[in-house]
Amino acid sequence: MKIFVVGGFNEDKPEEEKACIAFAKTLGSEIIEQGHTLVNGCMTKFDAVITKSAAKTAKKLKKDPQECVISYIPENIKPIHSNGKIRTSLLKDWELGSANLQIPEPIDIADVIICISGFVGTQRAANWGRIARKPILPIVKFNGSSREIYR
Repeated sequence: MKIFVVGGFNEDKPEEEKACIAFAKTLGSEIIEQGHTLVNGCMTKFDAVITKSAAKTAKKLKKDPQECVISYIPENIKPIHSNGKIRTSLLKDWELGSANLQIPEPIDIADVIICISGFVGTQRAANWGRIARKPILPIVKFNGSSREIYR
């Protein structure tokens, strides 16, 4: 299964951020341990944390991180990490206001979307997920956009 995980950390709340980082590391590792593929956006500190954990677990299990950690980045944006395989999106951005309304690749290829905390980008991913009719699992423990998505 291809699992797209999107989110962000609230750096204004250090204890919440610390707990969310620990959760992201565990989730990234567990996705690989269970034989799934992690799909990601490659733009935030959250993306770097979860993919690093997933890639480390893949190596530990003698799996190729290039096969089980796949990230996409819109054109003209510098990737925040180098974990796994990084693909350049065919779209110049992932905004919903485009006349084209093409579903961004990480959402298009995903079987499910998990949202953890996050901000505007997490909301955008959930909206694309709704358009693409993908199951969305918002984790509300860390507040942020995921709590709003859940509601």
